[in-house]
Amino acid sequence: MASVNYSEIASNFSDPKKGFIQLEKVLGRVPTLDESASLTAAYTNLNSSSPIDTKNSGVIGKMSDIQNFSSSVKSYTTGGSTIEPSLIIETVSDVVKGFFSKGSTVTGGVRNLISIGLEKSLSGIKDILKEQVKLHNDVNSALSISGDMSQALRDNIRDTIQPAAAFGYQLEDVSNTVIKMMTETGRLSSFSSEVMGKLPSVSRAFVEDMGTLGSYFRQYELVGISAENTLDSIEKGGESTLRLGLNARKVVKETADNISRINEFGFSKGVEGLNRMVQKSVEFRMNMSDIFKIAEDVFDPDKAINLSANLQAIGGAIGDFNDPLKLMYMATNNVEGLQDALIGVAGSLATYNKEQGKFELTGVNLRKVRALAGELGMDFKDLGKIAIASAERSAAATELMARGLDLKPEQKEFLTNISRMKDGRMVIDVSNMSDQFRGLKEIALGELTDNQKEILLKNQEAFKAMSTEDIAKGQYTETQKMALNVAEIGAMLKIQFAKAINPSLRGVDNQIAKANEYISQALKGKGEGGKEVERIKSEAQKMANEELAVKPTELKTTKVDNSKSDASKQNNNTSDGGTASNNVTVNVTSSVTLDTLNKEIVRTPDFVHDMMSAFHIPGSYTQIPYAPGFGPNK
Repeated sequence: MASVNYSEIASNFSDPKKGFIQLEKVLGRVPTLDESASLTAAYTNLNSSSPIDTKNSGVIGKMSDIQNFSSSVKSYTTGGSTIEPSLIIETVSDVVKGFFSKGSTVTGGVRNLISIGLEKSLSGIKDILKEQVKLHNDVNSALSISGDMSQALRDNIRDTIQPAAAFGYQLEDVSNTVIKMMTETGRLSSFSSEVMGKLPSVSRAFVEDMGTLGSYFRQYELVGISAENTLDSIEKGGESTLRLGLNARKVVKETADNISRINEFGFSKGVEGLNRMVQKSVEFRMNMSDIFKIAEDVFDPDKAINLSANLQAIGGAIGDFNDPLKLMYMATNNVEGLQDALIGVAGSLATYNKEQGKFELTGVNLRKVRALAGELGMDFKDLGKIAIASAERSAAATELMARGLDLKPEQKEFLTNISRMKDGRMVIDVSNMSDQFRGLKEIALGELTDNQKEILLKNQEAFKAMSTEDIAKGQYTETQKMALNVAEIGAMLKIQFAKAINPSLRGVDNQIAKANEYISQALKGKGEGGKEVERIKSEAQKMANEELAVKPTELKTTKVDNSKSDASKQNNNTSDGGTASNNVTVNVTSSVTLDTLNKEIVRTPDFVHDMMSAFHIPGSYTQIPYAPGFGPNK
């Protein structure tokens, strides 16, 4: 191990960022955690005013700039303030103190880290109750479910908080994904704990957006692939793509977008075969839609025969396109072979231009590309891209073969995929690890040595050894991983808290449910509650009557005594020779509404005026209103 003078590096490089770069140069490799910590301690000794602080003046403040806490880490917050940048800086500070303060031990530093995580997490642990209420509302309203089915689903989502936090996701991300999966499938099928536990890591490693992963489930389900097998396919496809030196997320997306083709054409290896086709489409810069367009055409015997004849007329090396029966077979049983046939046709069309140091289409081949593209139903520009990519890859294979290196096909493909054409040579950019190549910035495949080959292939071997979780975590710096670990502690505590308190809360819910049922029955006039409601209604009616101070209908009886009539009436009556009764009974019925109105008119003189105004009756109460446009004031 090289001897390193950490104090000297800290003295010569005031900027810690440059100091760490120098340390990497001295070591000839990436520093270990202990070596990085030793250099941090050296800077600490120089920073006497505030050796380790959370301000910009100290080492931690400068480290925060290097790690980009405020932007990169903040985007991975989970559970409120659990992994805010300030917490990360505090945590790093305490870890450094734990490692290098006098009398401290490594165990003490780690214990302090966990202590900080617990302290910060406990302050927000009760938030899980609010989150569960929101989850209840979101799930039940979006999926129109309730009862035990809803409870089981919500418990499943809740238990995913911890693995989700480990990869920078929140409870809401998981719930939205599950809701989207069920909404798009149209079925309330539950997902196993294994599927739920894998969602965060697979999403972060190969998809990034968990909601997008949810939509992939629907696309795979339409061709009869279960959720478990969907995740397995995405994992295998993503891992194999990384081992080839290709962009895993691009390949995973293209595979999901074309998964419906599984039931349209014959694939010799099913989903794995489709994934391999997508990988080749990236390598040869081709559109998957062009392959399936050709496959659709050659399904028809007449079209297959005509295509083969027309391509033969154009001339050139057309390979399997010479045989219409083979074309029909590949469309039915081996559409992957049809892609290889197209690559073979295009491979002979590009020529190398020494003056410009690149492959191109010229002369007769340029006309041939247009003619072939027309017969194949493709844009000639797309066929031209395939031709140039095929020529470049052939050149790379030739250069590797000329070196006499012992390489497996997968290793050749990896080296070819990480190389590019430059000045007529296929080269690999190694500027980010030039120290391992004696300061070289790039290496030509035609000059690759055994030692250089081994260094490059170590990256491929590293991908083989990595799990999906390793790939996902590899996207973060060590400090960001620390932040996620703290967040995971908080998530773990939240789950434990929820599991402990939920049985009691459910007991309360049951009592409230009984009360709601009692009230519901009462409103319908049923049971004891119904009787109570009727009693209250009667009381309300009584109160209303007392307020009006008049009974609903009052019958008044008045007797009129006319016995003391004048002498003339008596004379007239007696002339008839009989005696007439002079008593009359008058019955008067009183209306509550009219009586109340009369009282209001007497009590408030302006009442009638206000009432008439409300009905838009102009002038005096006896004036005849005119319709608009008529009358004397029209």
